[in-house]
Amino acid sequence: MGGVINIITKAPENRPIGFTAKGSYGEFDTWSAYGNVSGRVLNERFGYYLSGKKWATDGFKVDLKSGEKSLSDNDHDAENVFGQLFWFLDDHSYVNLSGSHFREDRNKGYPFSLLDPGEVTRAHLTYRRDPLQGLGLLFSAYGHDEEQRHENDDWNHVRLDRVTRYDKPFYGVILQPSYQLASWSVLTLGAELKHSEANQKDDYTVIPGFRPFGRQTETEGKQRYYAVYAQNEIFIFDGRLVLVPGARYDWWKSYDGSYFDSSPPPGLLPEIDYDSKRWESFNPKLGVVFHATRDTALRASIGTGFRAPSPVELYANSTYGSNIVRGNPDLEPESVLSYEAGITQSFRDRLDLRLTYYRATIEDLIETRTIGFIDRPPPMPDITVKMKDNISEVQVQGVEAEAYYRITEQWYGFLNYTYNDSEIEDDEANPGNIGNRLSHTPVHKLNFGLTYDNPRWLTATLQGRYIDDSYDDNENTTRLDSYWAFDLRLQRLLWEHAILSVDVENIFDEEYDVPSFNTYEHPGRLWAVALTFQF
Repeated sequence: MGGVINIITKAPENRPIGFTAKGSYGEFDTWSAYGNVSGRVLNERFGYYLSGKKWATDGFKVDLKSGEKSLSDNDHDAENVFGQLFWFLDDHSYVNLSGSHFREDRNKGYPFSLLDPGEVTRAHLTYRRDPLQGLGLLFSAYGHDEEQRHENDDWNHVRLDRVTRYDKPFYGVILQPSYQLASWSVLTLGAELKHSEANQKDDYTVIPGFRPFGRQTETEGKQRYYAVYAQNEIFIFDGRLVLVPGARYDWWKSYDGSYFDSSPPPGLLPEIDYDSKRWESFNPKLGVVFHATRDTALRASIGTGFRAPSPVELYANSTYGSNIVRGNPDLEPESVLSYEAGITQSFRDRLDLRLTYYRATIEDLIETRTIGFIDRPPPMPDITVKMKDNISEVQVQGVEAEAYYRITEQWYGFLNYTYNDSEIEDDEANPGNIGNRLSHTPVHKLNFGLTYDNPRWLTATLQGRYIDDSYDDNENTTRLDSYWAFDLRLQRLLWEHAILSVDVENIFDEEYDVPSFNTYEHPGRLWAVALTFQF
């Protein structure tokens, strides 16, 4: 809600063909193979890019903080392919068609407990024109489909309990013209239309004496979204002062939400049709950058944001071990008022400093809330029931400091420190949470490192990181302890086109908690060796 990151992939270089191949091997019999090929042909008017990656790992037997150990390794294998075609119409415009397919199979540590398979398919068609003067234009049509099949075992991991299938497609179009009104002003307008859906089916197995006829459930919902926006970049004092005012209007509709249960437990309805819901929001913003000197820049911004709940958050239900997470058709959109101010300072091209203060007030933040427990006779563990819900108000504020220091031509150091105070200010559904820290938000985070860079012989980076303690839930009942860890990366140029690298994560084998519903522990020290060829 606080901003937008726009990623534009690099176009192929002006040569007929170039390629990269990389292979790696590491801890837990983990291996990967990657390659890409790209170039331009037919008088450089057409470009192409194709990449593929395959990786797999045996994983490890998960140690839970409770002392329980998984019965099998969490083995995982996956592959991904990605391709792009470019048609360069002239020096300032092109057409791009891209697509990708990702597939994974994952053992979640117990028999009959698998993600098999998970698949994501994407396609994108773009026309872009960026002239030096006059009318610029961006048109983009996109589609995305995500499918997953989860096998889930019963409480004591001895039989298949159910198979869950997810299907979450979305698609849309964006039209964004821009025009240079004057030498000091560039106006950008835009509109977007998007449609998304979510469908979840659960097939429960027959269990004699408990579930003699099996059970089927299905949850689905749809969402439609429209937006228009405008932004003006204004350059004053020969570009030393830049003003960026903008505004956005969003309109959302969620509809066709429903739930069906062929054999509902006592107290639950066999069929539910959820009411349609509509939301709209107008959100202005203003950004300012002032280049006081060649080495000093001041910046500030203020604006509001809006995010409607997704179909998954509204309607879908998920199970993680002995945890059930329910969607909530009564969710309200999140909204935020955020602002920040900062300074960037350079000293003789040797020391770069960046300091930022940020603050945001979030209303109706969508989070996962514990709402109760389902008792089961021993030795079966009780089921924790969670639900997507709104937290009335959350305050987030903090400071981020960054420093980069080039000691010599071959040695440089870096540091990044974040202070983040995220607190629940108001919670109408659970006043007991007022004053609690937001889940998974440590107050202090620190990264620092030292790099020796001599491309002829060796490039080495030693990095340290500190993560402060945090909580695995907004009720602040499950604490994740703070920890220090250190990582090492070594890289050597073997010859002109070959690079050998060695990575060691957590070199001192520190044990620490991993955020999750079950509070897993980290596997410890990890290592990997990779060889890369580039032509």
